[in-house]
Amino acid sequence: MKTPSVAANPGSSVLVVDDETALRFPISELLRDAGVIVVEAGNADEALAYLWADRTIGVVFSDVRMPGSMDGIGLAEVIETNFTDVRVILTSGNVPSQIDPFRQIIAKPYDLDEVLAQILDTLGLRTSFEHRPSAI
Repeated sequence: MKTPSVAANPGSSVLVVDDETALRFPISELLRDAGVIVVEAGNADEALAYLWADRTIGVVFSDVRMPGSMDGIGLAEVIETNFTDVRVILTSGNVPSQIDPFRQIIAKPYDLDEVLAQILDTLGLRTSFEHRPSAI
């Protein structure tokens, strides 16, 4: 069973940020299949442009290491300062030791279903959407 689309609600969309399309695409598609509106960005600069333009974004799921003017940690800090109602979930294959222990981070490789559940929980949505287990 799919979650109903939440397109018009403030804080209901997810922004997936990763410079590698092969990593960004599967979680974006899984979220869309669950009825969530998804915006994708290849770096922090694109992500911030979307955030300033689209006030429906409630969760940013971002890789830590990305090219551009800032990494995922810098992006999270800007979001926390300027978009206090937006929650950030970071992901990394190599979790930096200097990361804030209170920051939400998922280590790669991750199980797509677990990431989906965590994002939906952060959005305040419940789902019985099922997908066969897989990892990225």
